[in-house]
Amino acid sequence: DKLLEKEADSVFIAGMGGRLVIKILSDHFDKVRGLKEIILPESLKKINTGAFFNCTALEKITFPDSVEEIEIGAFIGCINLKTVENMDNIKKISEAAFYGCIKLNNVKISSNTQYIGGGVFQDCISLTTLQLDNNPNYKIENQLILSKDGKVCGIKLQKMMLGEPLSSSSV
Repeated sequence: DKLLEKEADSVFIAGMGGRLVIKILSDHFDKVRGLKEIILPESLKKINTGAFFNCTALEKITFPDSVEEIEIGAFIGCINLKTVENMDNIKKISEAAFYGCIKLNNVKISSNTQYIGGGVFQDCISLTTLQLDNNPNYKIENQLILSKDGKVCGIKLQKMMLGEPLSSSSV
């Protein structure tokens, strides 16, 4: 069961009966239209497939240090998502995790990230800065996210396809 009405604007996620929340279930917040802010618990380790699918009002997500995995399409269609913060401990960002987040403009992928799925930032047309933070596993070359062995793991970044500069930096 979904915990929210379709018009909630903010939510604090907490365990019931003293239990820790370690993952957000697939499609759990699917299409919650007014959700702008989410406060995730420090116990959270995983955001499942499509957990925030089409939460069109969502503007910002700050991951607690405990989150290690974002599954396939977790934030697909979050068209107002502008800010993604604290990806420092995320080891896996699965395919299409942020697909269609058209207002997302700055992403920092930490050196801890071991896997970036294909199309992770597809149709993120406002993405102007992608920081890889000295990631030993990935690089940006010819506007593509590549594994260090040269295999393409991400689509050609949208801003580059439009001929606008996209910076990649090591922080």
